[in-house]
Amino acid sequence: LVKRCEPLSSVGKVTADNWHDCLDVAGVKASGNFLDFFDEELSTSSLSASDDDDNDDKFRAAVVKYALDPRIVSRLLVGAVHPLIDLGYACELAKSEPETARLLLIKALAMQCTTRDQFGAAVASLRPLSEVRETQTPLRDDKNRVLHVLDLMRQDEALTDVPEADNPDKTDYTISRTDVMGKYYNMFPVEETHEGVQTAYEHLFFGALAIVFASVPKTKPQARLDFFLAHLLTSVVSVRQILPFLDCESAAALCRFHFVATLAWYRARGHPSIDVEYLMTQPADCAWEECERRLRADPALEVHAIKVLRALQMGRNEDWAVQALGRGLAMPGADEKVWLICANLLVRNIREKQIEGVFGTFMWLGMNEAWEYYNSP
Repeated sequence: LVKRCEPLSSVGKVTADNWHDCLDVAGVKASGNFLDFFDEELSTSSLSASDDDDNDDKFRAAVVKYALDPRIVSRLLVGAVHPLIDLGYACELAKSEPETARLLLIKALAMQCTTRDQFGAAVASLRPLSEVRETQTPLRDDKNRVLHVLDLMRQDEALTDVPEADNPDKTDYTISRTDVMGKYYNMFPVEETHEGVQTAYEHLFFGALAIVFASVPKTKPQARLDFFLAHLLTSVVSVRQILPFLDCESAAALCRFHFVATLAWYRARGHPSIDVEYLMTQPADCAWEECERRLRADPALEVHAIKVLRALQMGRNEDWAVQALGRGLAMPGADEKVWLICANLLVRNIREKQIEGVFGTFMWLGMNEAWEYYNSP
């Protein structure tokens, strides 16, 4: 799963007694050290049990003990949310493919421990739920809070230069500006109940869907999807896989963490306006099965596109998503055709870019190109 590195003398052997002290010592060069540590800590025998229920309990305990450790939990969001994505895959396969799940969990944890804590200050800026309730109305089941907050951010003059147009690392800069972003991070109160978590999750899922597919500016000659923003949709699917392993308090916190990542990445990528009505006018000439066939036939098998298609499939097939879409929570102006429209847009992006021969075989926007594309006259 990860190329192992020789243990570095600056880190040495990572153990249960010193693993916190080894954080940030050598960065990704210490991946091998942490992979070995978690491989020992989470051995096959330690996670196996006499029946499935016991196995779930042991896997759940490992997720809570390590992935949600307060000293590294904010690192779930770094690296385009990849630690969170891998943790979701691990949880999804915990019962059906326990050894694969174990390896994915080890990989996710090693990634958490060897990446810079980019989101530490942002996550730390989250106030207790009791304080957030004093200024924020509860999440409604017919109006998407994610899209509402994005609208507020676009109108905020204090955010005009967040990020600065000439900053070479707009993501880092945006995340670091908790002085102006912090109030928005706290606009997503998640009640610590099963119903509260489910409602929050629906906001996050459909917010990510709109950010990825409805943020393509209609004034531009060619619609493009953003590679980095696509990770928000992939990672929100992983959030759904992780939630059953958590108690309500931890589940609510995870939803709030993903909201932070959503706002930060959206702002850093050029904060494009979101136009659902325009999205719904886009052609959907290919049937669902044909969309899937074309994506899987891509010679490069662009895995990011397959992951996005999988997210669309979940929304298309699962009752909670169908019901939320019907209530208007998802994206005002969208209906059940949105899944096929998005799948067709995804196919056009991937296949057309292959023909152009630019950026390999896919048509994602790159970091600097996205900024110029969204903000040029």
